[in-house]
Amino acid sequence: MAGAFLALILVAALGAYLLTFAKPFTPKPGLPKLGQVADFTLTERTGKDITNRDLLGKVWVANFIFTACGGPCPTLSQHFAAFQKEIARHTDIRLVSFSVNPSGDTPPVLTQYATKYGADPQRWLFVTGEKIPLYTLIETSFKLVAQPNYDPKAPPSEKFIHSTRLVLVDRNGVIRGYYDGLLPETYPKLKADIDRLLKEPTPHATPLTISCPQCYP
Repeated sequence: MAGAFLALILVAALGAYLLTFAKPFTPKPGLPKLGQVADFTLTERTGKDITNRDLLGKVWVANFIFTACGGPCPTLSQHFAAFQKEIARHTDIRLVSFSVNPSGDTPPVLTQYATKYGADPQRWLFVTGEKIPLYTLIETSFKLVAQPNYDPKAPPSEKFIHSTRLVLVDRNGVIRGYYDGLLPETYPKLKADIDRLLKEPTPHATPLTISCPQCYP
């Protein structure tokens, strides 16, 4: 009887301790869903068409550049070059660089640029397309800036204005995050978020209409 009473006291004491000191378990919230990437058909550096459907089932990261850029683009591309090594063991991650200079960045020009940065053609894509559909995609789907620089005195390295944000897209083509592509400290956070997305189930994507102005630059 004494043993049972002692056991009861110990259980009560343990319960009191847990209620007083133990922190409740709170599951880590998932990344926000910020909108569906619209359908697109663009041209890759190989000269082949690539569509958003070709990227379904992959987690991918977009940046926005042009090959003659003398400002942020080399830094963005250097970071992608280093980051592709970080994700080399994953077969279902893609990096996608969108050129905002369709007339100048032809497939041969993009190929030369990609070679300069050691881009793996299986993992790092370079795409462009007709100006109006391309800019519409960037501005209305990715919610970022892309436009010519209308200053007639602008040198070739400054002929286009574009965002330096990265866009993280999940396997279903849903935007899940925006990141400053120029900062080195961005990339460990980006890698952690990619790892979270790789663990998510992959149901068929459904269009999303979500308003989140504070999420965009």
